[in-house]
Amino acid sequence: MKVICLYIVIMILLIELRGISPNNKNITKYMKAARQFAIDYIDNQISNEILNWTGK
Repeated sequence: MKVICLYIVIMILLIELRGISPNNKNITKYMKAARQFAIDYIDNQISNEILNWTGK
């Protein structure tokens, strides 16, 4: 659930802060970048949790 909320927030920020309109011809590029950002963030959080669990 936390991941889904984060993804939605990232998408909203990209669209609102950058002024990206759904009619923009580059919207697919922006959406792909946002998805990759979310994936990288999630991977980092998982890695951090594993490191915390193992005490490293």
